[in-house]
Amino acid sequence: MNNRLLHSLGIAVVAAALLVPLQADAWTIKVTGTIFDLPDGSPASADGFGLFGASNTLLAGDSYTETISTDPFMNSTIQCATATCLGTTGASGSGLSAAPFTLDMTVNGVSFVHNELAPSYNAAMLVDSLSTHDPTDPAPSDSLSQSIGWGNCDGSSSGPCMFTTVQALSSLLPFVPTLDFNQTITVAGGFNYADTGSYTAFLAFDSQSSQETSFYGTIDSLSVNGPVASVPEPGTLPLLAVGLGCIGLVRLRRKMSPSNARVADAAHCRSRTRTRDSWPGRRS
Repeated sequence: MNNRLLHSLGIAVVAAALLVPLQADAWTIKVTGTIFDLPDGSPASADGFGLFGASNTLLAGDSYTETISTDPFMNSTIQCATATCLGTTGASGSGLSAAPFTLDMTVNGVSFVHNELAPSYNAAMLVDSLSTHDPTDPAPSDSLSQSIGWGNCDGSSSGPCMFTTVQALSSLLPFVPTLDFNQTITVAGGFNYADTGSYTAFLAFDSQSSQETSFYGTIDSLSVNGPVASVPEPGTLPLLAVGLGCIGLVRLRRKMSPSNARVADAAHCRSRTRTRDSWPGRRS
């Protein structure tokens, strides 16, 4: 294969690899707010496990940041698929699967991180009837929700469990432009538990020890799929390697080519001759 063809092939392969879509989290939600107690005092906002400091510390009034990363399309069931609603859900069980997730809950600077490959529950949903001015909806609203769970929080069996949900809802603020889990959404304010029912809820419970960390939180800011460092899909790496290898081989062959070496030697000799003739005292 000649150098020109090999070089062209290398460039084409590299270009094809770079055109493959980049891999990124399909659904990364980040919310910030303040922990509060419900009017009836249930659930009590207390840290029984000591996840964020000393055990049994009261959390009401503390600030929190929650980030959930997952891929809703890995859930086994379409929850809704209409002109204004897109949602998926999944649970571990016969024929059902829930999407893996990563949870990072931080309260007053102390983080609790949980990576779950086999969750018991995962559900995500977008509704944009307010953004799209849906004339068929008598009470149009935009909403975004994500719930994840691990273990048996319903009390059906003993042992530890964890559950958290983000519910952002507004009948005044159109904040869901399209039904696309990959879109970027940023909202500061506009959510109020008393008016819209927007909240974050968190529960970590162990029926054997009766320990529990749970709270509700306001949603003061919400962002979806903010700037993240995308990485190439694993399948693109061999393409890149082949393409770069072809280009490197062409350069190596050109460098080692005898004809190129002769040309370089001749150029070097001419340069030495010109330099020698220009030295003072060497001219005849």
